[in-house]
Amino acid sequence: SSVEPPEDVPRKDFYLAVSLLNYGYWAAGSVLGAVAGRFITFDTTGLDFALTGLFVVLFIEQVKNPQNRMSGVIGLVCSAAALAADRITVGEEEAMTLTTTQALVIAGAVTLGTIITRFLPFLLFPDNKPIPKVVEYLGRTLPAAMMGLLVVYCLRNVDIAAAPHGLPELIALAVVTALHLWKRNVLQSIGAGTVVYMLLVQLVFA
Repeated sequence: SSVEPPEDVPRKDFYLAVSLLNYGYWAAGSVLGAVAGRFITFDTTGLDFALTGLFVVLFIEQVKNPQNRMSGVIGLVCSAAALAADRITVGEEEAMTLTTTQALVIAGAVTLGTIITRFLPFLLFPDNKPIPKVVEYLGRTLPAAMMGLLVVYCLRNVDIAAAPHGLPELIALAVVTALHLWKRNVLQSIGAGTVVYMLLVQLVFA
């Protein structure tokens, strides 16, 4: 983790509490969004860019540390290469598409894997047992690579060969990146980038 616990708080208890709070916020936010979505009456086209903006901001925060930059670049490049290979081998229409059964199986596997990887370390590495160097290294470098992968995933449906050639995404990404490097405010960066993207896809490139 990039956050160090206070000196008077055991590391195990601190990280366990953070993990539980993260899941609580995630579940509560999902429920709140599902309920609130029923009352939204305006055009929300482009609002999904908020997720892309979130991953871009998280990627920037990860690669601030020089030790994480290489893994972040590798995550971006390898994910983009895999996406390109997928489109070449199976075609544009079928690339990264799943059946309902496949999607449910993958979602279940990801959920189970996430739970295991979140809480298993607390059993394998108690406070009185040193954490292996390789585990510390992976814990430090993998988040940047994963954020790079998620940025590419969010942009997987952009077709640069067809109008508007990815310009709305490129402009919105530039806004998020520039604003976050300037202000370092997560909500401001994501919010501004999302609003810009919504205006572009609804008014400029409609």
